Amino acid sequence: MHVQTGERLVHRHDPLRALLFFIEAMRLEQGDAAREEIHRRRIGATLQIVPRLSLMGSHADAVLAGEFSPDGARLVTGSVDRTARVWAVRTGEPLTGPLRHDDSVEAVCFSPDGKRFATMSRDGVARLARDWCLKPRCTTRASVRIAVAL
Repeated sequence: MHVQTGERLVHRHDPLRALLFFIEAMRLEQGDAAREEIHRRRIGATLQIVPRLSLMGSHADAVLAGEFSPDGARLVTGSVDRTARVWAVRTGEPLTGPLRHDDSVEAVCFSPDGKRFATMSRDGVARLARDWCLKPRCTTRASVRIAVAL
């Protein structure tokens, strides 16, 4: 089951998350040398396709969230400094200016096609940035306050 989930994640361009399932599958079969070798090879192959972060700009404070775009070319990050940013993975250069929130940005994600991304801050405000916002220094976005009942 773990291997199937990992394979599905690889095919959905999420090799980092797939690694968690492959490693757990190997842990569950400890002691079976032949099965462990198969898992090691699968993990090694997956590591070859994981996006590599070579150079990165920075936020003014701790980064709380990050996600690679489906093609691995961009990284969106959210920070305690109350901003989200999108970075070019190969160069580390920012693709957007700081996308400001009124509180720490604790969740970020790309749409499946990688043309949009969403951010959510601690105060419950979620923002959606469209593909035209992925131009340098663009800060246009839609905002919505999320109310969660516990």
